[in-house]
Formats: sequence, structure tokens, C-alpha cells
Amino acid sequence: MKRHESLRPLSRDHHHGLVEARALRWALSGRAGTLRSVRASVLATWKRLLSAHFDDEERWILALIPDQADARRLRAEHDELRRLLGALAHTSEQSEPDRDLLGAIATLLDDHIRWEEGHLFPAIEATASAAALSTLGRQLADRRANTPAPD
Repeated sequence: MKRHESLRPLSRDHHHGLVEARALRWALSGRAGTLRSVRASVLATWKRLLSAHFDDEERWILALIPDQADARRLRAEHDELRRLLGALAHTSEQSEPDRDLLGAIATLLDDHIRWEEGHLFPAIEATASAAALSTLGRQLADRRANTPAPD
């Protein structure tokens, strides 16, 4: 499905989130990577990209969501992911990360992104006006152009 151009930056961010969810699952299964390396990677992606992505969605996407149950779900899942990632950030880098915590992050991150891409964004594209989508595109471009690159 071709995504409306105003939503494409968010969809590109989603790709990075799905990569991290897959890396978490692979490390947990022993397929690739270590729990420590994937912990560092997911926290770096959170700091570099996903935290601001959540803020963008809450600032500009919420007003475009046609169903309030979907708006509540978006906020609730963002809040839970923030809580889980905060818990992960407060664990010692020298100790092995908690497998259950990593698994919960992987599952919720993957499920949340797939829900947004498969349900939420199509609902927005079907109901938001062209002017509202154009405004969204400008807001996202302006915020990203004026945000310093992370460390």
C-alpha cells in the first residue's frame, strides 16, 4: 500500500522500530546478537529516533484519528513502551538484561507499529482532509529540520 506522503516520515521511523523488534527477538532466541548488544541498540534507537517519533504522533496525529478508541490505544501503547524502555535504561550495562523485559518490548513495539501501519494510518488517510494531511507533512518536516542531530 502506498502511504500518503505526509505520513511517510513516520512510516520510515516505523521501519527502524521493526528492525529493533526483530533484533530483540533474534537475540532472545540465540539466532543473532547478544542481549547486551541489542539492549544498547534499542536504547540508542529510542533516544535517537523513536522518542521524538512518539512525541510527533501525539502532537499531530492524535487530532487526525477518527476513532477515539484508537486515540486511547495509541497513547496507552506509547505510555507502556516508554515505561518498558525506561525500565531497560535503568538496568546496569554490565549485567545481562532481563529477558522478559526485552521480550515485552519486542512484542509491543512490533504489534504497535503493525497496528499503526495496518489500521491507524489507513484510517487517517481515509478520513483526514487534504489540508490536514498537508499541514501534518509541513509540521513533521519543520520539526525534523529544526531538531539537532542526536549524539
